Amino acid sequence: MADFVGVVQTLLYGLINGSVIAVGAVGLTLSYGVTRFINFAYGELLTLGAYTALLLVGMGLGLPVAAVVAVLVIGVGGVLVARVFYDPLSDRGALPCSSRASAWRSSFGISSARPRARRPGSSRSR
Repeated sequence: MADFVGVVQTLLYGLINGSVIAVGAVGLTLSYGVTRFINFAYGELLTLGAYTALLLVGMGLGLPVAAVVAVLVIGVGGVLVARVFYDPLSDRGALPCSSRASAWRSSFGISSARPRARRPGSSRSR
C-alpha cells in the first residue's frame, strides 16, 4: 500500500510541476505572439513571483491572498522591466540584436536579485 501512495504522490507532483511549466510556456508564447519580441526575463519573473508568494505565506498571509499579491507585484515588475529596458529600444527602432541584448541584460539582473540557497552552517556570502 505504501508503494501505491508513493506512486500517486509522484504522479501528483509531476502533474503540478508540469502545469507550472505549461503556464510559463503559454505565457511566453502569448508574449512573443503579441510583441514579436522574446522576453528572456519571463522565467525569472515567474520564479520571482513564486519566491514572493512563498515569502508572503511565511509572513502569515494565506496562500490565496499571497498568490494574488505576488501576481500583482510581479505584474508591476514586468511592466517596469518593459518600460525601462524594452520600450526605449522599440521607440527608437533598434536593431533586433540590441533588443536581444537588452532582454538578456534584464534577465541576468532579475536572476541576480533572487535569493540563493546556502548550505546550513555556511557563513560565506555570495
